[in-house]
Amino acid sequence: MSDRFRRLALAVALAVFAAGEAAAAEVQEFNDQEFLRAQQSGQRMLVVVRSPWKPGSRDLDDTLYRLAADPAYDDVTVFEVDFDRRRDVLHRLNLAHDRIVVAYRGAMERGRLTGLIDEMELRHLLDATR
Repeated sequence: MSDRFRRLALAVALAVFAAGEAAAAEVQEFNDQEFLRAQQSGQRMLVVVRSPWKPGSRDLDDTLYRLAADPAYDDVTVFEVDFDRRRDVLHRLNLAHDRIVVAYRGAMERGRLTGLIDEMELRHLLDATR
């Protein structure tokens, strides 16, 4: 499945959830200004570093998108960082390789996971931002 199709499917799924009573986490491409604004407002966030062409990233995407649709995480913003294109962000946030998920509450890092990440680990990381 192409990255463009995957993003379109995610947008449709999030729109369907938003239209119903269930809310969903906001998933967006990393943007410096939005990230800074979210930090300053004390928002719950995940920064997800991925290489779209790697099979392990697809597994992480599936898990992440499933959790993003969970109403328990409707106040979480997910910032996606493309490992191959955003080296500036990787350097600034001290992210050494792909398949890293970093949890923040405001400007404070609450934890990070690397490598192959399963759903329970990701749930624990999300819960650490409360």
